[in-house]
Amino acid sequence: MVRQYQGTAPNTPCPVPTAGILAKLASIFDVLPDGHLLAHLWEHRRNGRPGYPLQAMWRAYLASFILNLGNTNDLIRRLRDDYPLRELCGFGSLLPHRRTFNRFIQRLAVPHHADMVEAIFTALTNKLKEFIPDLGQELAIDSTFVRSHCSPNSKTKRSGRTEKSDPEASWTAKNSTQAKEDGKEWKHGYKVHMVADTKHEVPLAVKVTTASRNDSPELPDVVDQMLAQLPWLQPTALMADRGYDAYSIFDYLNNKDILPIIRIKQSPHGALKEGIYTKDGVPTCIGKIPMQYVRSEDGKGHLYRCAGCHLKDSKVGMTTHCDTEVWEDPTRNLRLFGPPHIRREGKEWKVLYAKRQGIERIFRSLKAVRRLERHCIRGLDQIRLHTLMSTLAFQATFLINKQAGLGAKEARWMIARVA
Repeated sequence: MVRQYQGTAPNTPCPVPTAGILAKLASIFDVLPDGHLLAHLWEHRRNGRPGYPLQAMWRAYLASFILNLGNTNDLIRRLRDDYPLRELCGFGSLLPHRRTFNRFIQRLAVPHHADMVEAIFTALTNKLKEFIPDLGQELAIDSTFVRSHCSPNSKTKRSGRTEKSDPEASWTAKNSTQAKEDGKEWKHGYKVHMVADTKHEVPLAVKVTTASRNDSPELPDVVDQMLAQLPWLQPTALMADRGYDAYSIFDYLNNKDILPIIRIKQSPHGALKEGIYTKDGVPTCIGKIPMQYVRSEDGKGHLYRCAGCHLKDSKVGMTTHCDTEVWEDPTRNLRLFGPPHIRREGKEWKVLYAKRQGIERIFRSLKAVRRLERHCIRGLDQIRLHTLMSTLAFQATFLINKQAGLGAKEARWMIARVA
């Protein structure tokens, strides 16, 4: 027997409430292209009693990220105490139990359902393009840590074996001034890798891995994923910190016609690179003094001139030392010298690199007010869904504010949490 869909039809417009936070939530619910996800969830619903409307469960779960509610219990308490919110989501007088919500979240975390959530995020990004014509020209990539809700040292018995409570989580080290010994702070959990637009501070692609994964090997996958999902993107530059310093990364971005604006790692003990170059790609004279930049020319590269040192007037074998000019071809070593027309650590290079701070502000926003760090879950699939929902709440809020005619800064404002 084929079961008929008894709940609210997917993409049913919300009842328009009074102005305020509920009006914002109603706008977000209406702008989401979630019909395919809800229909797919209904098709795979088990036999038995109809249960709670899937659309109501989905909207309530999303509202927990928009309202920055810490966990499922906080969400249920909020729905119980806030009747207008309960009605807006689609619940009647009865509310689901915590376990019912948790089972729904587990279903959403299944990879093919999480892929549909990611498709909703991509659809919102495509809509943003209509309001931001230059979206995606200057990009930044970075990663941030997300904890696993488990004790890394505790173990539990499963099927007669002793296993860690979250075997997919792993350790990662981060430089910290609060560390007592080696300056490293060790954390156990996962990493969120993100590419974002730096001008408008909009996330464009997200990938979740275990915390021990290095940043640089993930860059090609995240960028390829972004370009496949958003084929209209025409990025001109990508900014990244030293964690992405690798020859393969520079070659990959150069083949994509994307300028790599990436800080390079310092040599051990401050040693010169290739024996004559500083960490900024500046050649040194025979006296080991960095030479002064003069100008750049097409076909020649960057011109450096010795400013003079203690060997300037010395003569060895009738040859004057430290009174020379040097042309450096940036195409010979993109990693060391930077892109041909943007000299490493030059004024234009520094202006572009400073824009990398935009992605750090996105991470702070996701963690502070979009629930990225507020959860009680473990496992890669669960953390991936949680990250997608947090980013989806960010994107949806940005979109409805842009539709309302707000500027870029105001569009990033979160819907304030109401106690």
